[in-house]
Amino acid sequence: MYKNNNNTQQSFEEMVAEHMEHGFLENIIDMLKYEEDAYKVIKHLLRDERIRVRIGAVALVEEATALGLRFVDELADELLQLLDDENPLVRADAIYCLEMAGNMKHVPVLEKCMQKEENQQVKEAVDEAISEIKRRVVGNDDI
Repeated sequence: MYKNNNNTQQSFEEMVAEHMEHGFLENIIDMLKYEEDAYKVIKHLLRDERIRVRIGAVALVEEATALGLRFVDELADELLQLLDDENPLVRADAIYCLEMAGNMKHVPVLEKCMQKEENQQVKEAVDEAISEIKRRVVGNDDI
């Protein structure tokens, strides 16, 4: 369903954002379970101007991670593209999502992000994400 045709892709992104704004999180989670590449819409949702849509996108990542859905690693790779977004809120949300879905291969990218980031709140989010990924992977709370 998430195709490269720009009109189809844009319509799909808008439809999912509308559903998210109206609180249909469970429906979108079900779609993500069965539609190949539909997870890529999350990147679009994190850039949406509506706060309910952005919060819903974060909830999608939380749920996908908790359910161990097959696309979580690919999603984390997709979210790396948002680390250069001009909006610090988008960068911070992407980093928070990486905190949940990322793994050790994402840590070096986050460390580079930390070095170039100017926004203090985003830097704090990066630091937390790196610590959480390491804690989760290594299983040590003292990291």
